[in-house]
Amino acid sequence: MLSHQGMNHVMKRASAIVVCAFSTAVLAAACSPEEVKDEVSNHIVCDQVCEWAVDCGRSAFSTFEECDDDCEDKADASEAYEQAVEDCAACIDHDDLTCEQNEDICAAECMTAVPLAT
Repeated sequence: MLSHQGMNHVMKRASAIVVCAFSTAVLAAACSPEEVKDEVSNHIVCDQVCEWAVDCGRSAFSTFEECDDDCEDKADASEAYEQAVEDCAACIDHDDLTCEQNEDICAAECMTAVPLAT
């Protein structure tokens, strides 16, 4: 049986999929397929990076939504930032590690991906 935190994570992922499906339908009417793909991809990886940063107390933002909005805006505007976020998300994809362990392993990959608390 999933813990409360595990169930919360599953619900967040399910919500993200629904949002992505809806966003894809809306964006498809106005954007090229590549733009739609980038928008959905940015949403998913920013969710992952911001969830880690906020949950682990590493975000300069006080809420997930603030972090996610900032991340998506920057990723949409800059391919370099988008790549940094993707690299960070790929690195922190270790559910079995603590925040500190992920931070130690992924410090270089996540340095510019999300504004960190000082």
